[in-house]
Formats: sequence, structure tokens, C-alpha cells
Amino acid sequence: TSVISTPATGVTLNSLPTISGIAGDPLPGSGMSLVKLSIKKIADTSYWTGSTWVTTLTYVNATGTTNWNYGNPGWVSANTYIINSRAVDIANNEESPGILSTFNFDNTAPSSIILTPVNSSQIKSLSLISGTASDATAGVSFVKVTIMNRGNTNYWNGSAWAGVESWLDATGTTDWTIGSANWSSGSSYLVRSRGTDTVNNEEAPGTGNSFLFDNITPSSNITYPANDAKTNSALTISGAAVDATTAVTNVKISIRNTSNDKYWDGSGWDTSASDVFIDASGTNSWTYTSPSWQSGKTYVLKSKSTDNAVNIETPTAGISFTYDSTLPTSYVTVPTNNSLLKAVALISGTAVDVSPGSVTSVKVLLQNTSQTKYWDGDTWGTTLGWLNVTSGITTWVYSNGSLSWTAGNNYIIQSKAYDDGGNTESVGVGVSFMFDNIVPTTAIVSPVNGNTITSLANITGTSI
Repeated sequence: TSVISTPATGVTLNSLPTISGIAGDPLPGSGMSLVKLSIKKIADTSYWTGSTWVTTLTYVNATGTTNWNYGNPGWVSANTYIINSRAVDIANNEESPGILSTFNFDNTAPSSIILTPVNSSQIKSLSLISGTASDATAGVSFVKVTIMNRGNTNYWNGSAWAGVESWLDATGTTDWTIGSANWSSGSSYLVRSRGTDTVNNEEAPGTGNSFLFDNITPSSNITYPANDAKTNSALTISGAAVDATTAVTNVKISIRNTSNDKYWDGSGWDTSASDVFIDASGTNSWTYTSPSWQSGKTYVLKSKSTDNAVNIETPTAGISFTYDSTLPTSYVTVPTNNSLLKAVALISGTAVDVSPGSVTSVKVLLQNTSQTKYWDGDTWGTTLGWLNVTSGITTWVYSNGSLSWTAGNNYIIQSKAYDDGGNTESVGVGVSFMFDNIVPTTAIVSPVNGNTITSLANITGTSI
């Protein structure tokens, strides 16, 4: 009789260098001669011949008798084998096939993958690392995970970062999870997993998944228009955005008309109760082509940016500006239009603008139309030049001690106002006058001086 000691029937093994067992020939037997084995591979119903596998039942001789063994025929992973032993005594009596040993051979390690975090990702939160594992034969027994800070090569040991590599137990097998570490924004991490099956085949860890942790929001600002500005241009709104760790991926802006609390939605004005944000063009430097502004209205602009880790900025109060396309107007009140003057001591006038605009400055142009000359502040010349008034704005004056007028010449004075929205008045015709400071002369023709006359019907004379 013979008995197979190794392998035990029903087991799964990852290594079997030797088949072994015992045999005996009870008295009054002749004694043991040999033990022979049949080794059958179930998958293809083949038998080991000592050198190859064939499809006919074949026995090979073991080494030894009462304690016998046989070497490894070349087990193939994920296969089931049946071993049968038969003892033969010296008298050539052969044992009837006895108890068989059936076992599974598995020396293939399981495999595991990390699902979360995604490799090369940039994330703002990670509360749970997860993945899957599989094994073709024995089944997954457990999964371990190691987490490394790539910046300083420290490892998470479950409660703190340390300089020694730690493999931490995951929860679950084919679907597994493990709690997160204390992540630091701006740091890069590497997560690797390692599965072990029920016969202790251990996976060789792969390269793992790396990720960048970033939970700091980006920031953005509006650079044009300036806060509290007044403008008359159909402007392009512009700004900047920055992120400390990853990169800005998107900038949005909100445009609100404060007079009616309507928001621009990209195609029209929306009565939404809260901010309506629309995409700007660009990231670190961004622009948005503005809608049609309504003159005299004030608008509030806000921006918010998003980074690669989907951190979204909380908008600030933003900036406000007033759109003003209404031109200011000005008038020359002294001298009066179409007047004849013997003296012009100063020039004065008024200027007005429609609210919310206000006049910021006034200029005048003095032209001698008789000589086609212009006053430049010092003398009369041929170059046209506008001069700042010397005092006042809404009520203004221009005076210059050097200013001289030529008798008999015609003049035109024009004014031009500017407001705080950048609007410039369209110049009108102004006022015209003639200057004459020559005293007239007269002469008596009749009667002649010194004559004695008897009658005088008319007194006559001349004047120039």
C-alpha cells in the first residue's frame, strides 16, 4: 500500500518542488520493490512520462520505497492535477490504485489597479483612495497600499509622514479602499498598490498613480475699466488671473446694471436674482467684449477663476464704473455775438454736462478772421491752438494781459468743454465781433472860422 503525503488533496499551492509519500508491504509480504506514480493534468487529460506530457495513462517511478518522493514535472499555473500512487512488492504484486491527491497549482501573482486618484491628475480633495484587484485562480486575500510624498520621499504610515516606506492594509479585496493621508496643497504624491492571493503569491507593485494636490483657489482681478471710473468707450473688459499651484483653466465675469439689477447673460439682460457669470477669453490674461452700454448708467463687474484642480474662486465685490457718452456743452457769454467793441478785457462763458457726467476742463480758440491768425497765448500767429481757460469750469474766464486786438479786425471766439467720461464737445460756431478803438474826428466847414457873416442858413461839417 502507498499513501501520498504531499500534496494533500484539495489544496492550492504556489510551489511544489517534490511529491512525497510512504509505502509498505504487510507481513507475510515479500517487501517493497518500488512505488510508481501517475501525474495527470486535468485541463488536457495528459499524463507525465518523465520527460513530456501524453494523452495515455503513464506511470513514472518514484525514488525510494517506504519513504518515497518524486521531483517537479514542471507545474503550470492555473491548472489542477491528480496524483495516483501504486506500490509494487518484490513478488511483483501491484497495489490497486488507492486514494488520489487532487490539488491546484497557482504561482501567478494577483494584479491590482488604483482607480482613485486618477494618474497624473490635479485634485482639490481626496478622502478615500480606491481600486480593484483580481486573481485568476486562488483569489485575492488582501491588498496593501503605500503613499509617498514625491517632494520629500516621506511615506504615510497611517497617522504621520515618516522616512520609512509603509504598506498599509486596504479594506476589501476585489474592490478595495483605504483612507486618505494629511495632504499638503502644492505637493505631489505617488500611490501604489500590491495584492496578495490566498496562496501568498504577492504582486510586484507597479509604477502607481501620481497626483498633485491643490486646494487653494486661484484669484482674478479686473484691470480695465478702473474702479469708480467714468468712460465713454465701447470698451473691452480685461483682467488677470493667477494660481499658486496648478494653472488657471477658466475665467468668468458677471456684469450687472445697477439701475435695474439686470445681468448680462451673453446675449441679453437677465433679471436673475443672483450673479450670472459668463466665460471670458483667456486665462492668466483675459478679456471680454462688452455689451452695448447705456449712457448715464453704472455697472458692477465681478470675475471668478477656476484652476486645474477645479478650485473655484469666491468672487469679490468687484468694481463699478459709469458709462457716459453724452457730450458736454459750453458757451461764450462775453463778448456777445455780432457785437462791435472798443475794449475786450476778458472772455467768459459757461459749461454744462448731463448727470452723471461733469465738466473737467474748458478750452478756447481765438481767431482773427481778418488776418487768418490765432492767439497762442503770447502772440498772433498762423498755427491754430486751443488754450486752457485761466479760471473756472462751469463758469469760466480767459484773460491775458498780453492779449491785443487790432482795430477794424473781425474776430471769432469758440469754446470746447471736456468731461470726466472722456467726452469732448463738438465745437460750435462760437461768437464773432469787430474790434474798434479808434476815436472818430469831426470838422466844421461852415461857417469858416474867423469870418464875419450876415446870414447862416446851415451849419455843415465832416466826420471820419
